[in-house]
Amino acid sequence: MKVKFSRSALILLITNIFLIFLAVFQGWSLATVVWVYWFQSVFIGIFNFKKILSLKDFSAKGFRINKKPAEKMSKKFVKYYTAYFFLFHYGIFHLGYFLFLTKLMSLMIGEMIFVLIGAGLFLLDHGYSYKYNYEKDLKKNKKPNIGRMMFKPYVRIVPLHIFIVMGIFLIQTTIGLIFFLSLKTGADLIMHMVEHS
Repeated sequence: MKVKFSRSALILLITNIFLIFLAVFQGWSLATVVWVYWFQSVFIGIFNFKKILSLKDFSAKGFRINKKPAEKMSKKFVKYYTAYFFLFHYGIFHLGYFLFLTKLMSLMIGEMIFVLIGAGLFLLDHGYSYKYNYEKDLKKNKKPNIGRMMFKPYVRIVPLHIFIVMGIFLIQTTIGLIFFLSLKTGADLIMHMVEHS
């Protein structure tokens, strides 16, 4: 597998670096950082749902629905079932995460502005990445495997959430904040490049 540093990877890197500067100079709390990354995780899921729904042709090799091979089912059914099952499952996970965060990490009014700025930047970044990469990904892999597409976001967000848990211990000082955000940026960038390679 050839991993390539693309224009969308560069924009993701710039977005993360800008957020590091913002977090350091504005003295973001752990709650602000975690909420920004919660939104990023949500956007990854939304754009994956959109990718699955917009598939014209795909492979269902090795993918099973209710213990039955999806290859033997109608492609239209497989596509819509997979997209909405993913949306439901990913949505439930993030709803649970949202409820956990609202109890554990409440935000001050001023912090909400930074969360919205960070979330907005990630929305623009993932929107650009979707437009930039989707057609290219389809050309490279004319029949993507729909089962793999459903699980890719989980692979992408696992490092993100591991770093969020680590952040509880690291974000006690400015150096810890920079270190944590740099680690998260590195993981984010690597997973982005692997996903589109």
